Amino acid sequence: MVTPDRRRSPRRPLAHPAKLRDDATGRYLAARTINRSETGVLLEVPDHRRIHPGQTVRLAIAEPGAPVISASSMIPATVVRTEPNQSCVRVALAFGHPYEQPSAAA
Repeated sequence: MVTPDRRRSPRRPLAHPAKLRDDATGRYLAARTINRSETGVLLEVPDHRRIHPGQTVRLAIAEPGAPVISASSMIPATVVRTEPNQSCVRVALAFGHPYEQPSAAA
């Protein structure tokens, strides 16, 4: 039996470096995006010990070709679920408001 898709907006593949900031501790974690939509993102994070559903974080996704992820580009999100996956964990985040990744200059 196929489970209906409950997502509010379509997901698009996106493989970019990212960083998470735990609002409670102020610590940063490296991450890599798998896919994203206007309302959320799926990430791979190597260190999952500090990530739990319900946790509030801030997320920044690297701009294509940009060498640095700016702290000013971080947006709030909530951890929806975590899924252990070999040597890392997949982390699903929901954004508090619709988000569009800025597009690269043409």
